[in-house]
Amino acid sequence: MSITKINEMELQIINKLNIGIIVLDRDFRVVIWNDWLEQLSGRLRDQVIGEKITTISPVFNKRVYQHFFNDALEHGKKMFCSATLHPVFIAPLNKSGCDKKTQQNLHIEPIDFMGEQYILLQIYDITYQHKRIHVLKNALKEMESSHIEAKNATKKLLHKAYHDPLTGLPNRLMLNHQLKEYMSNHVTGKIAVLFLDLDDFAIVNNRLGHMAGDNLLKQIAQRLTDTLRRDDIVARYGGDEFVIVLPNISNPNDVYKIAQKLVEVIREPIELESENVKVSGSIGISLYPDHGDNIHDLLKNADAAMYRAKSDFKDCYRFLD
Repeated sequence: MSITKINEMELQIINKLNIGIIVLDRDFRVVIWNDWLEQLSGRLRDQVIGEKITTISPVFNKRVYQHFFNDALEHGKKMFCSATLHPVFIAPLNKSGCDKKTQQNLHIEPIDFMGEQYILLQIYDITYQHKRIHVLKNALKEMESSHIEAKNATKKLLHKAYHDPLTGLPNRLMLNHQLKEYMSNHVTGKIAVLFLDLDDFAIVNNRLGHMAGDNLLKQIAQRLTDTLRRDDIVARYGGDEFVIVLPNISNPNDVYKIAQKLVEVIREPIELESENVKVSGSIGISLYPDHGDNIHDLLKNADAAMYRAKSDFKDCYRFLD
Protein backbone atom coordinates (compact mmCIF):
# COMPACT_ATOMS: atom_id res chain seq x y z
CA MET A 1 0.00 0.00 0.00
CA SER A 2 1.41 3.40 -0.97
CA ILE A 3 0.84 6.25 1.44
CA THR A 4 0.54 8.62 -1.50
CA LYS A 5 -2.73 6.87 -2.41
CA ILE A 6 -4.31 7.92 0.87
CA ASN A 7 -6.07 11.25 1.12
CA GLU A 8 -3.78 13.57 3.09
CA MET A 9 -6.77 14.86 5.05
CA GLU A 10 -7.11 11.43 6.63
CA LEU A 11 -3.59 11.78 8.05
CA GLN A 12 -4.45 14.80 10.20
CA ILE A 13 -5.11 12.83 13.36
CA ILE A 14 -1.86 10.87 13.17
CA ASN A 15 0.14 13.92 12.10
CA LYS A 16 -1.12 15.99 15.05
CA LEU A 17 0.05 13.45 17.59
CA ASN A 18 3.07 14.37 19.65
CA ILE A 19 4.64 10.97 19.10
CA GLY A 20 6.21 9.09 16.22
CA ILE A 21 3.91 6.70 14.35
CA ILE A 22 5.32 3.98 12.08
CA VAL A 23 3.34 1.12 10.51
CA LEU A 24 5.30 -1.82 9.07
CA ASP A 25 4.14 -4.64 6.81
CA ARG A 26 5.16 -8.28 7.20
CA ASP A 27 8.48 -7.56 5.48
CA PHE A 28 9.18 -4.76 7.97
CA ARG A 29 8.76 -2.16 5.24
CA VAL A 30 7.37 1.25 6.18
CA VAL A 31 3.71 1.81 5.28
CA ILE A 32 2.96 4.90 7.41
CA TRP A 33 5.42 7.58 8.67
CA ASN A 34 3.91 10.63 10.36
CA ASP A 35 4.87 14.32 10.48
CA TRP A 36 6.44 14.04 13.94
CA LEU A 37 9.03 11.65 12.50
CA GLU A 38 9.62 13.87 9.47
CA GLN A 39 10.43 16.79 11.79
CA LEU A 40 12.55 14.66 14.10
CA SER A 41 14.59 12.76 11.53
CA GLY A 42 14.51 15.03 8.50
CA ARG A 43 13.38 12.04 6.42
CA LEU A 44 10.34 12.90 4.31
CA ARG A 45 7.45 10.45 4.11
CA ASP A 46 7.97 9.77 0.38
CA GLN A 47 11.63 8.94 1.06
CA VAL A 48 10.92 6.20 3.57
CA ILE A 49 7.68 4.56 2.38
CA GLY A 50 8.56 1.08 1.15
CA GLU A 51 11.99 1.12 2.83
CA LYS A 52 12.85 -1.47 5.47
CA ILE A 53 12.92 -0.08 8.99
CA THR A 54 16.28 -1.79 9.47
CA THR A 55 17.70 0.40 6.71
CA ILE A 56 16.28 3.57 8.20
CA SER A 57 17.38 2.73 11.73
CA PRO A 58 20.04 0.00 12.02
CA VAL A 59 19.20 -0.48 15.70
CA PHE A 60 16.25 -2.62 14.55
CA ASN A 61 18.73 -5.11 13.06
CA LYS A 62 19.37 -6.33 16.60
CA ARG A 63 18.06 -9.80 17.25
CA VAL A 64 15.90 -8.65 20.16
CA TYR A 65 13.82 -6.33 17.94
CA GLN A 66 13.51 -8.93 15.20
CA HIS A 67 12.17 -11.25 17.90
CA PHE A 68 9.71 -8.59 19.11
CA PHE A 69 8.47 -7.95 15.54
CA ASN A 70 7.98 -11.66 14.86
CA ASP A 71 6.16 -12.11 18.18
CA ALA A 72 3.81 -9.27 17.21
CA LEU A 73 3.09 -10.77 13.79
CA GLU A 74 2.88 -14.44 14.70
CA HIS A 75 1.53 -14.36 18.26
CA GLY A 76 -0.18 -10.97 18.56
CA LYS A 77 2.14 -9.88 21.39
CA LYS A 78 2.61 -6.28 22.48
CA MET A 79 5.94 -4.99 23.76
CA PHE A 80 7.09 -1.85 25.55
CA CYS A 81 10.78 -0.99 25.10
CA SER A 82 12.20 1.48 27.57
CA ALA A 83 14.93 3.97 26.78
CA THR A 84 17.09 1.94 29.17
CA LEU A 85 17.18 -0.85 26.54
CA HIS A 86 18.27 1.54 23.80
CA PRO A 87 18.04 5.34 24.16
CA VAL A 88 17.45 6.25 20.48
CA PHE A 89 15.28 4.34 18.02
CA ILE A 90 14.95 7.07 15.35
CA ALA A 91 17.89 9.47 15.38
CA PRO A 92 17.20 13.24 15.36
CA LEU A 93 18.17 15.23 12.26
CA ASN A 94 21.07 17.11 13.81
CA LYS A 95 22.39 14.19 15.82
CA SER A 96 24.86 11.46 14.97
CA GLY A 97 22.39 8.83 16.09
CA CYS A 98 24.18 8.17 19.37
CA ASP A 99 23.45 11.38 21.25
CA LYS A 100 23.42 10.43 24.93
CA LYS A 101 20.93 13.14 25.90
CA THR A 102 18.17 11.91 23.59
CA GLN A 103 15.90 9.27 25.10
CA GLN A 104 12.99 7.50 23.43
CA ASN A 105 10.55 4.83 24.52
CA LEU A 106 9.10 2.40 21.99
CA HIS A 107 5.73 0.61 21.98
CA ILE A 108 5.28 -2.35 19.58
CA GLU A 109 1.80 -3.65 18.80
CA PRO A 110 0.23 -5.86 16.11
CA ILE A 111 -2.61 -4.62 13.91
CA ASP A 112 -4.89 -7.04 12.07
CA PHE A 113 -6.54 -5.46 9.02
CA MET A 114 -8.66 -7.56 6.64
CA GLY A 115 -6.64 -10.67 7.49
CA GLU A 116 -3.26 -8.97 6.95
CA GLN A 117 -0.86 -8.41 9.86
CA TYR A 118 0.91 -5.10 10.37
CA ILE A 119 3.17 -3.77 13.13
CA LEU A 120 2.42 -0.44 14.82
CA LEU A 121 5.46 1.32 16.30
CA GLN A 122 4.91 4.30 18.60
CA ILE A 123 7.96 6.33 19.58
CA TYR A 124 7.84 8.68 22.57
CA ASP A 125 10.47 11.33 23.23
CA ILE A 126 11.17 11.20 26.98
CA THR A 127 14.39 13.22 26.89
CA TYR A 128 13.20 15.72 29.48
CA GLN A 129 10.83 13.57 31.48
CA HIS A 130 13.48 12.45 33.95
CA LYS A 131 13.94 16.11 34.92
CA ARG A 132 10.27 16.49 35.71
CA ILE A 133 9.16 13.41 37.64
CA HIS A 134 6.10 15.20 39.00
CA VAL A 135 4.50 15.22 35.50
CA LEU A 136 5.05 11.51 34.88
CA LYS A 137 1.44 10.53 35.57
CA ASN A 138 0.13 13.08 33.08
CA ALA A 139 2.67 11.90 30.51
CA LEU A 140 1.54 8.29 30.92
CA LYS A 141 -2.09 9.30 30.48
CA GLU A 142 -1.19 11.20 27.32
CA MET A 143 0.71 8.20 25.99
CA GLU A 144 -2.28 5.92 26.58
CA SER A 145 -4.64 8.39 24.92
CA SER A 146 -2.26 8.81 21.98
CA HIS A 147 -1.96 5.05 21.69
CA ILE A 148 -5.73 4.56 21.37
CA GLU A 149 -6.06 7.51 19.01
CA ALA A 150 -3.20 6.31 16.84
CA LYS A 151 -4.55 2.78 16.60
CA ASN A 152 -8.02 3.99 15.60
CA ALA A 153 -6.63 6.43 13.05
CA THR A 154 -4.37 3.75 11.58
CA LYS A 155 -7.28 1.35 11.07
CA LYS A 156 -9.22 4.14 9.39
CA LEU A 157 -6.31 4.82 7.04
CA LEU A 158 -6.03 1.16 6.14
CA HIS A 159 -9.78 0.99 5.45
CA LYS A 160 -9.51 4.01 3.16
CA ALA A 161 -6.65 2.41 1.27
CA TYR A 162 -8.64 -0.74 0.49
CA HIS A 163 -12.15 0.61 -0.15
CA ASP A 164 -13.92 2.76 -2.74
CA PRO A 165 -14.81 6.14 -1.15
CA LEU A 166 -18.12 6.49 -3.04
CA THR A 167 -19.76 3.09 -2.55
CA GLY A 168 -17.80 1.74 0.41
CA LEU A 169 -17.14 -1.44 -1.57
CA PRO A 170 -13.69 -3.06 -1.76
CA ASN A 171 -11.50 -1.42 -4.41
CA ARG A 172 -9.16 -3.11 -6.90
CA LEU A 173 -6.44 -3.53 -4.28
CA MET A 174 -8.76 -5.35 -1.89
CA LEU A 175 -10.32 -7.35 -4.75
CA ASN A 176 -6.90 -8.65 -5.77
CA HIS A 177 -6.07 -9.50 -2.17
CA GLN A 178 -9.32 -11.37 -1.52
CA LEU A 179 -9.34 -13.18 -4.87
CA LYS A 180 -5.73 -14.25 -4.38
CA GLU A 181 -6.64 -15.62 -0.95
CA TYR A 182 -9.57 -17.59 -2.36
CA MET A 183 -7.36 -19.01 -5.12
CA SER A 184 -4.59 -20.00 -2.71
CA ASN A 185 -7.09 -21.81 -0.47
CA HIS A 186 -8.95 -23.44 -3.37
CA VAL A 187 -9.40 -27.21 -3.04
CA THR A 188 -12.46 -28.31 -5.01
CA GLY A 189 -15.15 -26.76 -7.18
CA LYS A 190 -14.81 -23.53 -9.11
CA ILE A 191 -14.37 -19.83 -8.43
CA ALA A 192 -16.49 -17.61 -10.67
CA VAL A 193 -15.38 -14.09 -11.61
CA LEU A 194 -18.16 -11.84 -12.94
CA PHE A 195 -17.26 -8.58 -14.70
CA LEU A 196 -20.27 -6.24 -14.63
CA ASP A 197 -20.63 -3.04 -16.66
CA LEU A 198 -23.73 -0.83 -16.46
CA ASP A 199 -25.32 -0.26 -19.87
CA ASP A 200 -25.65 3.36 -21.03
CA PHE A 201 -24.62 4.75 -17.65
CA ALA A 202 -23.03 7.75 -19.36
CA ILE A 203 -26.42 8.76 -20.79
CA VAL A 204 -27.98 8.89 -17.33
CA ASN A 205 -24.93 10.63 -15.90
CA ASN A 206 -24.93 13.31 -18.61
CA ARG A 207 -28.69 13.90 -18.52
CA LEU A 208 -29.21 14.07 -14.75
CA GLY A 209 -25.75 15.15 -13.61
CA HIS A 210 -22.84 13.63 -11.74
CA MET A 211 -24.53 13.73 -8.34
CA ALA A 212 -27.39 11.63 -9.68
CA GLY A 213 -24.86 9.33 -11.33
CA ASP A 214 -23.04 8.86 -8.02
CA ASN A 215 -26.35 8.15 -6.30
CA LEU A 216 -27.16 5.53 -8.92
CA LEU A 217 -23.79 3.81 -8.40
CA LYS A 218 -24.33 3.71 -4.64
CA GLN A 219 -27.79 2.19 -5.01
CA ILE A 220 -26.53 -0.40 -7.50
CA ALA A 221 -23.68 -1.27 -5.13
CA GLN A 222 -26.17 -1.82 -2.30
CA ARG A 223 -28.40 -4.00 -4.48
CA LEU A 224 -25.47 -6.17 -5.51
CA THR A 225 -24.36 -6.56 -1.90
CA ASP A 226 -27.87 -7.49 -0.75
CA THR A 227 -28.22 -10.09 -3.51
CA LEU A 228 -24.99 -11.99 -2.96
CA ARG A 229 -24.06 -14.67 -0.45
CA ARG A 230 -22.04 -13.97 2.70
CA ASP A 231 -18.71 -15.23 1.31
CA ASP A 232 -19.14 -13.61 -2.12
CA ILE A 233 -17.16 -10.50 -3.02
CA VAL A 234 -18.44 -7.42 -4.83
CA ALA A 235 -15.91 -4.70 -5.62
CA ARG A 236 -16.05 -1.46 -7.56
CA TYR A 237 -13.49 -1.86 -10.32
CA GLY A 238 -13.78 1.70 -11.60
CA GLY A 239 -16.34 4.05 -13.17
CA ASP A 240 -19.52 2.01 -13.73
CA GLU A 241 -17.71 -1.33 -13.56
CA PHE A 242 -18.03 -3.88 -10.77
CA VAL A 243 -16.40 -7.26 -10.20
CA ILE A 244 -18.14 -10.08 -8.33
CA VAL A 245 -16.32 -13.17 -7.07
CA LEU A 246 -18.29 -16.33 -6.25
CA PRO A 247 -16.19 -18.92 -4.38
CA ASN A 248 -17.03 -22.57 -3.75
CA ILE A 249 -19.07 -23.15 -6.93
CA SER A 250 -19.82 -26.88 -7.19
CA ASN A 251 -22.38 -26.56 -9.99
CA PRO A 252 -22.05 -24.06 -12.88
CA ASN A 253 -25.84 -23.71 -12.85
CA ASP A 254 -25.46 -21.84 -9.57
CA VAL A 255 -23.50 -19.15 -11.42
CA TYR A 256 -26.28 -18.85 -14.01
CA LYS A 257 -28.85 -18.36 -11.27
CA ILE A 258 -26.83 -15.70 -9.45
CA ALA A 259 -25.94 -13.85 -12.68
CA GLN A 260 -29.59 -13.83 -13.73
CA LYS A 261 -30.65 -12.50 -10.35
CA LEU A 262 -28.04 -9.73 -10.57
CA VAL A 263 -29.30 -8.71 -14.01
CA GLU A 264 -32.85 -8.58 -12.64
CA VAL A 265 -32.08 -6.47 -9.56
CA ILE A 266 -30.08 -3.97 -11.63
CA ARG A 267 -33.02 -3.67 -14.01
CA GLU A 268 -35.42 -2.55 -11.26
CA PRO A 269 -36.26 1.22 -11.39
CA ILE A 270 -34.17 3.62 -9.36
CA GLU A 271 -35.51 6.98 -8.19
CA LEU A 272 -33.15 9.79 -9.22
CA GLU A 273 -33.98 13.49 -9.23
CA SER A 274 -37.70 12.75 -8.62
CA GLU A 275 -38.00 10.37 -11.54
CA ASN A 276 -37.74 6.63 -11.99
CA VAL A 277 -34.71 5.66 -14.02
CA LYS A 278 -34.05 2.23 -15.44
CA VAL A 279 -30.57 0.92 -16.18
CA SER A 280 -29.30 -2.51 -17.09
CA GLY A 281 -26.10 -4.42 -16.74
CA SER A 282 -24.01 -6.68 -18.94
CA ILE A 283 -22.05 -9.43 -17.20
CA GLY A 284 -19.14 -11.52 -18.41
CA ILE A 285 -18.13 -14.66 -16.52
CA SER A 286 -14.90 -16.61 -16.25
CA LEU A 287 -14.14 -19.62 -14.06
CA TYR A 288 -11.08 -20.56 -12.07
CA PRO A 289 -9.17 -22.65 -12.97
CA ASP A 290 -10.82 -23.29 -16.38
CA HIS A 291 -10.29 -19.79 -17.83
CA GLY A 292 -7.11 -18.78 -16.07
CA ASP A 293 -4.85 -19.68 -13.17
CA ASN A 294 -4.05 -16.08 -12.22
CA ILE A 295 -6.00 -12.91 -11.42
CA HIS A 296 -4.98 -11.05 -14.59
CA ASP A 297 -6.25 -13.76 -16.94
CA LEU A 298 -9.49 -14.31 -15.01
CA LEU A 299 -10.36 -10.60 -15.13
CA LYS A 300 -9.29 -10.26 -18.77
CA ASN A 301 -11.43 -13.20 -19.83
CA ALA A 302 -14.43 -12.08 -17.78
CA ASP A 303 -14.07 -8.63 -19.35
CA ALA A 304 -14.01 -10.17 -22.84
CA ALA A 305 -17.17 -12.16 -22.05
CA MET A 306 -18.83 -8.98 -20.80
CA TYR A 307 -18.16 -7.20 -24.10
CA ARG A 308 -19.73 -10.15 -25.91
CA ALA A 309 -22.84 -9.73 -23.73
CA LYS A 310 -22.95 -6.05 -24.69
CA SER A 311 -22.57 -6.80 -28.38
CA ASP A 312 -25.32 -9.43 -28.25
CA PHE A 313 -28.24 -7.82 -26.44
CA LYS A 314 -26.96 -5.95 -23.34
CA ASP A 315 -28.91 -6.55 -20.13
CA CYS A 316 -27.64 -10.15 -20.07
CA TYR A 317 -24.72 -12.36 -19.08
CA ARG A 318 -22.32 -14.49 -21.06
CA PHE A 319 -19.75 -17.13 -20.15
CA LEU A 320 -16.35 -17.12 -21.79
CA ASP A 321 -16.53 -19.69 -24.59
